[in-house]
Amino acid sequence: MAGSLAEHEFDALPAGGTYTAFAWVRADVDPWLPAIARLLETADCERIILAVGPTRSLGRLPEDDRIEIVEAGSFSYSVGHLPDVVNGPVLLMTAPVLVPAIGLGTALDALEGDARVVSVSFL
Repeated sequence: MAGSLAEHEFDALPAGGTYTAFAWVRADVDPWLPAIARLLETADCERIILAVGPTRSLGRLPEDDRIEIVEAGSFSYSVGHLPDVVNGPVLLMTAPVLVPAIGLGTALDALEGDARVVSVSFL
């Protein structure tokens, strides 16, 4: 295991200001569809990882190569292993929200300037 995120040595952020969205869906994807659609519309979302449990609604997801489905095991295990599969900033979503239509440029700029910034919240 990679250890805790606090102990992880992060590489310098890649140029271009992109991020990976990790959504903790767990069940039905229907409430998440607007959030996923918005993520796909923004220029700075490079990849979307959806951690899902047993559901019959996966067929409602849009077809896009940037969407990756993973089994939702325990939350701590799934998040703890993100540094093993993601290089760069991660937007960790535990509820469906709409990111700003312009993307997360301001937050990505803050991360690029100081990698110790590890949390950006918005409503």
